[in-house]
Amino acid sequence: MASLAEVISQFLNPDNNVRQTAEQLLQQHKANPAVFVPQLLELTRTFAEPQMRQMCGVVLRCNLDATMWPAVGALAQQTVFEGFVAEQEPSVCKALADTISKLAAIFASAGAAPFLRSFAITPLCSCHSNLEA
Repeated sequence: MASLAEVISQFLNPDNNVRQTAEQLLQQHKANPAVFVPQLLELTRTFAEPQMRQMCGVVLRCNLDATMWPAVGALAQQTVFEGFVAEQEPSVCKALADTISKLAAIFASAGAAPFLRSFAITPLCSCHSNLEA
């Protein structure tokens, strides 16, 4: 199976067949959310290219749901939020802000986790003033 980094990079390929293959490979990675989400978060922080970090944020947002998030575990959930704070690129900050928004919607009916409440008053990332872009 292709690495998650390779799969993410294939989503930016202009060839529809390559992107469809990437979607199938992503489904295999998603089978283990306790590994998938932390790996995706790590790629969000470590990809050198901003467009790849942004794509990781989009993939994370599109694949999180109320059943996947609990499987990640409390420590990894905390790490997800802490990892978003250091981002410098406005387009990546926007993708991460959208992810946080989706997580907030997931928790709205069940009551937010304590770290989500404290995170809500923390600037999302150092470029938070550029999120209006």
